[in-house]
Amino acid sequence: NKKELKNLNLPRLNEMSLINSKVLEFDRLLRVLQFATQDIIKQMLGFELENIEYENIYNNFNKISTFDNIVTLYENTGKSDNILFNEMINYYKKGKYYKFGFLFNILMFECLFKNEKNLYFDKSIKIFLHITNIFRSYMMMSQNIGLTSFSEFNRSSFKKKFNNLADIADTIISSGTTRFEVKFSPSKDVKDLKSKVTKFKKVFDKEIIKNSTEVIKTKYETKYLNSNESKIKYHFCIHFVREKDRKIKNSNQIRYYSLRKKLQKQAIAIDKLLKNQRIISKKDFYKNLVYTEFEEILKNQYMDLSKLITTIDVAGDENRTPPEVFAPVIKFLRRDLKRIDEFKFNIVNGLKGNRFLENHRLRLSIHAGEDFNHIVTGMRRIDEVIEFYNMKEYDRIGHALAIGIDPKLWVYRNKDIVLTKQEDLDNLVWMYFKAIEISDKVPIANRLKDQILGEIRAICKEIYNEDYQVYDLYEAWKLREYCPIYFDEEIEGDEFIKAVKFKGDRKKYKKAIEILNRYYRDYEVYEKGNEIIKLNDGKNNLFKNEIEFYEALQDYMIEKIAKKKIYIETNPTSNIYIGFFKIFKEHPIFRWVPINWEDLKEGAKYNKFGLRNTRVNVCVNTDDPMIMPTTLYNEYVILENAAKKHTDDVDKIKKWLHAIRKQGLDVFDNTHKHYEYVKVESGLD
Repeated sequence: NKKELKNLNLPRLNEMSLINSKVLEFDRLLRVLQFATQDIIKQMLGFELENIEYENIYNNFNKISTFDNIVTLYENTGKSDNILFNEMINYYKKGKYYKFGFLFNILMFECLFKNEKNLYFDKSIKIFLHITNIFRSYMMMSQNIGLTSFSEFNRSSFKKKFNNLADIADTIISSGTTRFEVKFSPSKDVKDLKSKVTKFKKVFDKEIIKNSTEVIKTKYETKYLNSNESKIKYHFCIHFVREKDRKIKNSNQIRYYSLRKKLQKQAIAIDKLLKNQRIISKKDFYKNLVYTEFEEILKNQYMDLSKLITTIDVAGDENRTPPEVFAPVIKFLRRDLKRIDEFKFNIVNGLKGNRFLENHRLRLSIHAGEDFNHIVTGMRRIDEVIEFYNMKEYDRIGHALAIGIDPKLWVYRNKDIVLTKQEDLDNLVWMYFKAIEISDKVPIANRLKDQILGEIRAICKEIYNEDYQVYDLYEAWKLREYCPIYFDEEIEGDEFIKAVKFKGDRKKYKKAIEILNRYYRDYEVYEKGNEIIKLNDGKNNLFKNEIEFYEALQDYMIEKIAKKKIYIETNPTSNIYIGFFKIFKEHPIFRWVPINWEDLKEGAKYNKFGLRNTRVNVCVNTDDPMIMPTTLYNEYVILENAAKKHTDDVDKIKKWLHAIRKQGLDVFDNTHKHYEYVKVESGLD
């Protein structure tokens, strides 16, 4: 409604100065768009259009009908002869806005071609396209920090109004996708978590059944509900979102204290759900979803919904929250636990015996190195999530653009590079020790060490007012993986505290712990560290001596990910919309997984420094299906076309794409857990 629109909190975009300054009110912009849309649909219905002065719409809100009035008009005049138009209206009435929008655009341009001389209609279309592109700016890239703007929009009430779960399910399933990961936010309440899992599963199962072949609908439902292995597989992911820190005001506060306590409560609730979920009857679960004749078929079928939760995801604005904040909850939720299923004597997967004796280890899907002011910050964050979260085989890093983008391209497209002093210090310390690790093969790294060390000492003095040793600064950085609230080793505490507290030798790390405590609690350190510095002079001559070093660091990190068999979860369309790239040819997937193996030979195109030995495991995803205008099929078409810019060998491209698809299936199937059971007729209750 009008009041909600006036209070809508939109992200501030530099290019939208009129809206930022409230000269142009957002609700009025929406009303003009609404009118243009109605005008277009009236033309589709064959109505004569009048010459409308759009400027006067600002003062005539109440004279503009709602879209629902247009639907009523359509129904009163009789259905259109155009089958697509009828389908479009049906999708709108059912809340299927994705499909409605798709057909609307097709019909709009079809109508324009038929009425090329209608200047009024032409004006309506131009206004429609212009305003929708303004909205797209709020969702997509702005000022080279696209994810920041995207995250702001993602949390806004504007998006939530269109976040229809059934529409999301229909969009995914009707596109032909057979494997997908459903993400939902955590909760501090176990009952709420159970409710979410139940709700999501019912919605997706309903859409799977509904989108199946109508001719064999009854048979398909029987097969789907009576089978442990349906054609379409999905599982759930707990989706943690990065949040802004509350400014600390004194030494009694800890950075991100409120968020840490909130995450702790959520992690404990998730842990209880995973450990204590009771097996439930499929007959009861599907009671109001399928035909009554299936009750007899389902009477011996059971599910453990907790095993549908397979993954932890941390996403959102990386400039908002560092990886260290989520490290404790990940440590807690991924700790090694043994448990016996309470239903183990009654159920098995078609065989007698006990299949599940261990609480399965949750996989990770961490967005890192996607949005960064400085390329080294992006690389360091990727290293932090690997080390702080103890990432292993089949865990995934989302996007990871910082270790793929050409550093020269990054410098050229970033006229102003700004970051905080603390971020700069962390980058320098991280670079110094990485320079030591690669100095044997990268001469420039050896030459830069002394320069980096000098910069560390200078900025450390500014922030801490003390000349700490670089080794102690590095160890203090590594200790951030532990929870500062429970860092004291004297505290015994509960399961959570045991999992997240520091267990090392405090005497050995005395100086590092002192730095760590000042980093977390010292108000002056906090204030000094948050001061902004600008590194670029605007002439693109920054880092001339360092760009080669950055490229070597990227290769080093790529090889580290490859050795650990971690997957990079890449989203080509999302990376173009939000990231630094302008064309798909530039996408780093061609560096991570070269089409030609010859490009990985020592000294070759993608292995200039001899730091790499193999390709990286990657899987291709679509990112948020409610925002990104793509499907998984489309992502592969895009990659195939972009690959032709790298090689003319069609057979190589086909083999390359096939290998990537296989990796995607592999990582999904290894993450996917079995959660359906058949009761054993053994005489046991």
